Amino acid sequence: MVRTLALCWDAIAHANKKLQPKASCSLLVADTHQGDSPRLLFIYKRWIQCIFTIQGDGSGSYILKNSCISGNRQEGTRIAKYSIALQHLALEEPFLSLQQRALAQLSQMARRTTQRTHGLR
Repeated sequence: MVRTLALCWDAIAHANKKLQPKASCSLLVADTHQGDSPRLLFIYKRWIQCIFTIQGDGSGSYILKNSCISGNRQEGTRIAKYSIALQHLALEEPFLSLQQRALAQLSQMARRTTQRTHGLR
């Protein structure tokens, strides 16, 4: 896992040097572990700057957590709640545009997963 993340990190750094200032490249990793926290969170924190987690709250909604790390310090955790019934995402505080896009993608993934689970379309 560490070797793979290191290779991805190097490839992304190289791509970003070539793409700047026109565009940028990011890494998205999905861990489907169901529990309190991802099994490999300590490894992810070393190689991935922003970690998003999705947890069901038991009432038909999902809690989306965003934890960003800059350098050697954690910038804090931001939380949003996505209501399936209302199809509504409530942010606790404003996010940067990149984080907003990532949360929107996570919301869509959660909605699709719920629809597949419940046989909805």
